[in-house]
Amino acid sequence: MNKTLSTIGRFVWCPLRNCESGQIHQPGAKQPVVLCDGCDRLFCFTHHTEWHRDHTCDEWEQYLADPTFRSQVQREQDQEEAREAEMVALNRRIAEAEAVLRQSIMSAEEAAKDRFEVAEARRREEERLAAERARVEEQRRLEQEEKLRKQARRQEEKEGAEMVKKKFKRCPGCRRPTEKIDGW
Repeated sequence: MNKTLSTIGRFVWCPLRNCESGQIHQPGAKQPVVLCDGCDRLFCFTHHTEWHRDHTCDEWEQYLADPTFRSQVQREQDQEEAREAEMVALNRRIAEAEAVLRQSIMSAEEAAKDRFEVAEARRREEERLAAERARVEEQRRLEQEEKLRKQARRQEEKEGAEMVKKKFKRCPGCRRPTEKIDGW
């Protein structure tokens, strides 16, 4: 029976430990995330491994070839951390500049000019950071929408599996799902 099931084009066995479940995954490699009907865990249709979070299938293959490879999600996290570090350094430099400004003896005109430049630099930096935050928030919103789409897809697959369980009966002889169409 296992040999026969394995010949079905989009049939896949769950590769996760302690799970001997298999199922047909209609989308195939187009939508490689599979929710196992047996253990309710995610695995990759393409790579037959536990789902590689933070990596697309292409990125996962690059990671397997080069373990130092960073996925797009990981690179964005690195960029966000770098931006935050830049902001801390900039705030420190601004504070130091303000301290030097307070301590130095300047004419009123020079002091006003320097304060204006510091305030202008701060305003420009805040505008840049606000734009960056908006971009990051939009990215998060798009990721959340994608996550919701994936959840809806999993729910549809789960409902489809439940419909199959309700509509089909197991053959007493071979235990394969069958649907009664005609007859007694």
